[in-house]
Amino acid sequence: MSHKGLLAVLLSVILVAPAFGETHVIAGAGTSTQVVQLFFTHFAQLPQAQGQEFIVPDISVKHGGGVKSTESNLFGRTGRPLSSEERQQGKEEILLAKAPIAFCVGSATGVRALSVKQLEKVFTGQVANWKDIGGRDAQIVVIGRERTESVLSELLQELPFFERAKFNIVFDNDNQVIEFMKSPAGQYAITFGARSSLEAAELKTIDLTGEVQPGVRLGLVYDKKNSDQPLVRAAVGYAHSEGWRKQLAAAGLQPV
Repeated sequence: MSHKGLLAVLLSVILVAPAFGETHVIAGAGTSTQVVQLFFTHFAQLPQAQGQEFIVPDISVKHGGGVKSTESNLFGRTGRPLSSEERQQGKEEILLAKAPIAFCVGSATGVRALSVKQLEKVFTGQVANWKDIGGRDAQIVVIGRERTESVLSELLQELPFFERAKFNIVFDNDNQVIEFMKSPAGQYAITFGARSSLEAAELKTIDLTGEVQPGVRLGLVYDKKNSDQPLVRAAVGYAHSEGWRKQLAAAGLQPV
């Protein structure tokens, strides 16, 4: 090989290889924070990721913020699969896990479990008092999220009656929901979220009886122009590996 040819090869390697000691911030949906933290904890130990630092902030900038963050960061984190519009923007995804969706109730409802049919009646306003489904004599307060929120987006697909849901209050983020559910005003409320997030906040989740067990698909987003970047290729490979499947099983999560 000529000196010019060798130089061209070396330059191409330098241009695509991640810089040693580089820091990567992975921002985005709050729903996927714990899954993405788990992923990068183990991904960082791979030879392909040596010398790289991965920071997954606890704070949420939502799914849309995660997509937008790839304008300056290599990865963002998602709270649902990418939409066709997001793909048209040149974005690609790495689905990491399917996390169980759970429903939680306020501390004074007296309810421990609901069937899918009872859940439908509660969220569509057919039942307005907890006593009608085995709970206390108190008005039901239904807490929801904006339609584009990741968990609600998945519920709209898996439990179609959510198209007819009637929310008494709609919050903008997980922290607002958690604070309300823990307050006196939330003692007779019901809401939904990723089970891991609700349990981490020590909220009272209920059993959902029946065959339907909804889940939210969580992952990473990156810009298509970075598809050949070594770290992106390595992340795609690890997400499909047996090692990652074992980590998911240990964490009580399902592969996608």
